Amino acid sequence: MPTANRGADASHRTLIVAPTGEEGFWPVDSLWRAVVVVSGELRSPEWMLRQVKAVPLSSRGERALLEAARNDDGRTILARASEPGEHRVAAAVIAALRLVKDHPDRALRFLGWIAQGPNDPGDLRFLRRYLPGLHVLVRLDADVGAAVALGHTALGLLAGELLRDSGDPARADQLLGSLAPGAAVAAARTALRIAAGDFATAHSLAENRPADDDCGMVLRILDARARVAEGDPNAALAELNALLQGRVVAGPVERLARGVRGQALRATGRDTEADLIDDDFVTGRKRRAAEVEAVTPPTAPLFGRSFTDALDDAWARVRRQPLQKPVEPLDDRARIEARCEEAIALIAAGHLESAEGTLLAAMDQVDAWVDEGGEVVEDFFVLLAGLFDSQQLTIEEVATLDRLRAAHGRAGSALSDEVAGRLRETEALLETLR
Repeated sequence: MPTANRGADASHRTLIVAPTGEEGFWPVDSLWRAVVVVSGELRSPEWMLRQVKAVPLSSRGERALLEAARNDDGRTILARASEPGEHRVAAAVIAALRLVKDHPDRALRFLGWIAQGPNDPGDLRFLRRYLPGLHVLVRLDADVGAAVALGHTALGLLAGELLRDSGDPARADQLLGSLAPGAAVAAARTALRIAAGDFATAHSLAENRPADDDCGMVLRILDARARVAEGDPNAALAELNALLQGRVVAGPVERLARGVRGQALRATGRDTEADLIDDDFVTGRKRRAAEVEAVTPPTAPLFGRSFTDALDDAWARVRRQPLQKPVEPLDDRARIEARCEEAIALIAAGHLESAEGTLLAAMDQVDAWVDEGGEVVEDFFVLLAGLFDSQQLTIEEVATLDRLRAAHGRAGSALSDEVAGRLRETEALLETLR
């Protein structure tokens, strides 16, 4: 799904995308390194080609290229791209986007030839007719995917990525530097400069650029990553705090920000806080599924209690308490995140009991909100489970996540996949204590 840029014409914007496809990094399953934006949804070019028909009175060559693209007839497409003709450039664009995965060197040659042309590929009549909303998929950084509207910039970003991956970052940076300046190009160049240890240039690329869309946000987050890499994690945290203050950002951008924030926190020795907020929190510390049989039981003892008594005590510790004030609506993401930050600050300061009380009170609010027909907010439960995990209180952790599961049951919803996986793994580990 495309992210952010709400209220704008998404068919002509750079979209930061999340890897939600069944295979690989990209959000759609396609043989092309491209997507088509259709009414705000991302579709594969193959899907789009199945929907379109040749326009009336189109030339024989146009119909032949459309049929070749629809049938993935590589031989015909390559022939049309290599011979003079009306749709040669369109065929070259199709060939380049189709060859990236299996033949990146050949794709790069086509991209180089296209770049020498005087006209922008985004204006090609064939592609505008049959693949309207075509976006090129590029990696601005190893963890950041973007869908960029077809044009010289999009194809140049893809060529830069292929040069970088082939071990030629200098040529990649030279090529990117020749493109029209913009947040996407600056983000790709920033990632290259960070990898090369050139932090001063990385900062200059992000300097004074507005973070008014997802791509601008990514650029500024990469700038914070540069500050961590050069040994100034506190400056990175300050930059991230200022950038994200009061803002609700799209999923892939949030994951990038949380990952960089986690790096910065660990660099300052605040590992517990990092575990609670970085992108690896839910699964990183809990990759136990394949290790359950071999894992050593947690060292936290049962203090002479039976397992049943310990479980009863854990449930009593996390049980729901009646609210002493009206139910607070939980439909404001910024307010939810502010309460999470409050608990995280208490944990960072070593006030674990206060943090636990804050999170339990928030969980009571969630349960009351669900009773009034609201949706389940998982954040507080997951944070408290992480706090218990950091203290090796596995029984309390399971009780917390089980309470979350019960809330979902009342709401008619389900645990998120990550939390459900974590609960399964923790319950399996808990069996070692029985």
